[in-house]
Amino acid sequence: MPNKQKIIQVFKTTVFILVSLILTGSAQAKDFLYVLDTAGTFDVVDAEAASLIGNTPLISQFTTLLSKTTPISNALAMSPDQKKIYVAGVGKQAIGILNVDPVGDEPVLEAIPLSDAPGFGMALTEDGSKLYVGVGGGEYKIVVIDTVLKQVVKTIPMGQDIFVYDLAMDGNQLIVAQDTPGNNLTYSLFKLDTTTDQFVGNPVTVADQPKRLIVGPGHKAYVLIEGVFQIFDVNTMVEDKTIFMDANLNPVDLTINPQNTKIYLAYRMTSEIGIYDFNTEQILAQKIQLASSPNAVAFSSDGQKAYVAMANGASILDSASNTVEVANIALIEGGNDLAVVQNGPVNIPVCGNALLEDLEECDDGNNMDGDGCSKSCQKEGDPELCGNKTLDANEECDDGNKISGDGCEANCIKTDPTEPVCGDAKLDTESGEECDDGNLIDNDGCDATCKKEEITGSNGGCSLQQDAQANLILSAFIVFALSVLGGLRYRRNS
Repeated sequence: MPNKQKIIQVFKTTVFILVSLILTGSAQAKDFLYVLDTAGTFDVVDAEAASLIGNTPLISQFTTLLSKTTPISNALAMSPDQKKIYVAGVGKQAIGILNVDPVGDEPVLEAIPLSDAPGFGMALTEDGSKLYVGVGGGEYKIVVIDTVLKQVVKTIPMGQDIFVYDLAMDGNQLIVAQDTPGNNLTYSLFKLDTTTDQFVGNPVTVADQPKRLIVGPGHKAYVLIEGVFQIFDVNTMVEDKTIFMDANLNPVDLTINPQNTKIYLAYRMTSEIGIYDFNTEQILAQKIQLASSPNAVAFSSDGQKAYVAMANGASILDSASNTVEVANIALIEGGNDLAVVQNGPVNIPVCGNALLEDLEECDDGNNMDGDGCSKSCQKEGDPELCGNKTLDANEECDDGNKISGDGCEANCIKTDPTEPVCGDAKLDTESGEECDDGNLIDNDGCDATCKKEEITGSNGGCSLQQDAQANLILSAFIVFALSVLGGLRYRRNS
């Protein structure tokens, strides 16, 4: 007969395992939204609580510098395991990596250098091992990044003046939306075999400049164009359907729900979400009204919710009823693009909590610019000294005013930290600087536009004639002192 204690122990273990499985299975995944805002910062939103819980400042090496007038909705790519978000640094020669779930000593932020600035197109292979990026500058190209090595391993030339608008992956086929220069500029879709990185088949012409491109069920490519919504068969590269829309809607983004039953389209001009229904193969008359202009939209992994990055915040939609669930979640800045991460985030710094945390240069307990610590917790110039035409502590520039948008912002931080600024004590001959003495003062040998100059007039309150006389007297004194020292040495020796 089996040991009674052993039977009880086995029974307890079995019950414990069953209870653990039930509890684990019933645990609902929690969504966190990483919203790339107009300040080049990731605002992290707890979707369940519908509140901002922190923000991650991006390093200037690859920060996406945007404005509310030129937002983009395809600057991000999420790894299949949802542990990394790749950021296209517009105007920066780099791809940024935000490690949502860092392992070991892995940094939260990394950058992969590029030869040129990335354009508006990124796509990951299904296993996440390769990232394809459209790159501009001179001869346009697609670069292939090994995401394990974190470096460019191949460059695919596209030709002179061929601009890549967007990329989308369908199995091992990469679909490329681009323009085709010539006497009459046209736009087309190409297909690239990612196993060989060779273009296959012939391109197919699209109606106008592509804004966004995604691939859906049945190997269909959906191309968003101003006033037109086109569908193509990826295998044959033949147009399947064209749906005409109101050109005044200004559509900027689209996304397919996991059930493959609908597509949400973001209409910036009317601050609405349009709905394409797969059953009727039509765009429904029904629209979802938003609190402000949308820039990007994404579904939750179960398709029950949709999240919208808007000009003035973020919104949560109920997918089943196609209605707004949360109208507006306040962000640090307006939202350009977003990525949905389940069961994150890890070690997210909270700017404005008066605690100096990872990636923060300062934290003064608020989210305001112009007080020495910016709303993204980066040091900025002293508001009392900014605008005095002198490069003071924590200032990146000082053009003598407190006007933003002229290359030097109202808080004396450069609009683009990579752009040379006269007065930063760094000589940049490519921008036309002949000198840079660290100030914007004329008549000191280097004028306020960083051009060499002949010094005229007074210098530090003394005339040039007085300066010359002073130098002559000083020289005579030095000669006299040396002669006296020589006489003393002679007497000692004698």
